[in-house]
Amino acid sequence: MNALSPVFYQLAPRIREEGPSEAVRKADPKNILGSGKLHPGFRNKLESLIERASQSGLQILVHQGYRSPEDQSKIPAGNTRAKPGFSFHNYGLAADVVFADERGRPSWGEHHDWKALGRLGKELGLEWGGNWKTIVDRPHFQHVSSREIGEVRRLYQEGGLQKVWNAY
Repeated sequence: MNALSPVFYQLAPRIREEGPSEAVRKADPKNILGSGKLHPGFRNKLESLIERASQSGLQILVHQGYRSPEDQSKIPAGNTRAKPGFSFHNYGLAADVVFADERGRPSWGEHHDWKALGRLGKELGLEWGGNWKTIVDRPHFQHVSSREIGEVRRLYQEGGLQKVWNAY
């Protein structure tokens, strides 16, 4: 895959003029949602997930969103099966959401209510990695589509990110 083109940033409008809610600001200290690197519809669903989680008493953090193919190649093999270009993260269509511990730091602990978080995401139309059968990936949420990653790659090769995002 090529480096991100200027079109990438033009396609991803910034957070609404009034700005993100307090819950979203608190859950996204790295401004992943405002980076312009996530599909706009997917970003909106993540914002709704954060709002609903906060209302349910779940304190969460957006840990990672878009991941370049180079960054994908640096993930240890035990943590992913996706090679560069074969992750929905590589196309701004996936994000990892974790819980915040009592000091506001990322936590992947078993004591958190992952099922409740996954249920909230599914209610919003997101695919949750906690339901996967082979490698269970509880922090992972992605844009739901009937498209497999091979088709997403093909779309990208034919027309770049704009063609991928237009297909969603």
